[in-house]
This record gives sequence, structure tokens and C-alpha cells, in this order.
Amino acid sequence: MLQPKDTINAYFSSSQNQPQSLTEIDHIVFGIGSSLNSWPARRDYVKLWWDTQRMRGCVFVDSPLSSLDNNTDSHLLPPICVSEDTSRFRYTWAGGDRNAIRIARCVLETVRMFNASADEVRWYVFGDDDTIFIPENLARTLSKYDHRSWYYIGATSEIYHQNWLFGDDMAFGGGGVALSSSLANVLAKNFDSCIERYPHLYGGDARIHACVLELGVGLSHEPGFHQFDVNGNALGILRSHPTRPLVSLHHMSHIDPLFPNSTTFSAIQHLFAAVELDPLRIFQLSVCYDRRYSWTM
Repeated sequence: MLQPKDTINAYFSSSQNQPQSLTEIDHIVFGIGSSLNSWPARRDYVKLWWDTQRMRGCVFVDSPLSSLDNNTDSHLLPPICVSEDTSRFRYTWAGGDRNAIRIARCVLETVRMFNASADEVRWYVFGDDDTIFIPENLARTLSKYDHRSWYYIGATSEIYHQNWLFGDDMAFGGGGVALSSSLANVLAKNFDSCIERYPHLYGGDARIHACVLELGVGLSHEPGFHQFDVNGNALGILRSHPTRPLVSLHHMSHIDPLFPNSTTFSAIQHLFAAVELDPLRIFQLSVCYDRRYSWTM
């Protein structure tokens, strides 16, 4: 039997405590929830941030997209995966959409698909087909955490009612949910049996949250993830962005275009022209002083 001192020495000599290199985009696997109806209108948003040379993942749809499979720009997008049948699971939220079960199971199906390369996968990140990620900032944010430990990372809604209804310690799926590979691999083993216990929950993100909580893991809140449950003019939220890097945006079609005299999509395109030059400082507030005139800008 190990004595307390031996146990401590064994702990500190374990691989868990060896320093790790910075997380890169290559270490992240993406699972994107979509559908036959929504993908054609939202694929261009994914194309803005997806890098086929460096990124791995899949877009999960409810049925094959044969009409789009041979599209000339399909090579610029993630592979399309048809979700497994979820009809055996109960769904009892009145007026809800049982597609939430299929979207939640993106966790299980993604981990199964990429588990063979587990040594190269540090993080699994899940979002919607209208979630816009800033990949460099996502990797930088996840680098703060050790993927060998159990982490569940994301952000809550900006709206009180949404947090009151669904939980103020839940990572909202539209803003993106990040699971460390060590947590995701354990979660996947018990995921189906877990979601059978929660037929009354509304969304896929609520099911992920419930199953993560069963493992004793709480939310690591990162304000750079944005659910954006707002409508109309979002200038106030954007001007008060935290000093953390911008990681994601969601529901951009629900708010006014980010730039005047633009469509929603052209405004996002314009934003990404700046993202490509300096992703870390997107939406960051800079304060400058001119001492000669006592000006603050």
C-alpha cells in the first residue's frame, strides 16, 4: 500500500502534471448541428471560418443532402454526416423540437468518429450551423485549460429570461460548447443512458449540461462565447465586450447588421477581413490619450 508521501510523489510525477504545449486549431474537433432545411441558408457562414487544411469535424444533418454534395465549393466546408436515428428516445417538452436529442448526440457521434486519433484531439467543440467561431481566439482560450482534466467550457445567455428558464450555469449551444477530450471520452460512454433520464428538457445543450453535471463537472465560464439571444441593435453589447478574446457569435440574423448599409452576411464578411489581420483585438476597446489637449479617445 502506498503511504501518503508516496501517493503525493506519484501524483506529481504523473503525465497529468507535465507542461503541455499551446493548443492549436489542429487539436480541436468540431461537431456542428444542422438540418436538411437550415444548412443551405447557413453554409456560407460556416465557410467564413472553416479551414479545410487545419480543421477536423462534421456537420450533422437529419437526412442526406444529395443536391449539395457535388456543389463546387463543398471542398471549402466540413464533411456532411447524417445523424443516427433517435426515435427510440422520449421527448416530452410540450411544443419543443425532438431534434434536440439528435443535436445532443453530436457529442457521442463526434467522439466515436475521431476517437481513433485521440492522442491528437485535445478538445471537442460543438455549435450550431449559424455559430460563427473565431478559430484563433478559440484555440487561445482553450490553451488556458489542461485538456487532460475534465472541463466543460462556454457561456450563458445575455438574456435573463433564457437563463431563468434553462439554467444560469449552462453553456448555451449556439455560443458553443467546449469539452476537454478526457471529459468527452468518458461522457460518450454513458451519454445514451444519461439522456434517457431527461426527456423533459428542451434543447440539446440542456442534455449535455445535465449529463456533464452527473459527472460532477460544472461550467467554466468564458465570456468570449456569445449566445446572442438579442434582437435589433446590439451595439451596446458589442461596445461593452469583455477584455477576453471574441470566441464566437450566434444568431447574427436576429440583430441589425454590424456595419451600416450592409446585409447581415456582407457585414460578417467585412468583420472577417479584420479578423484575418488581428483576431485577438476584435471588439476590444482601446483607450488613447493626447496629453497636449487633455483628450481621451
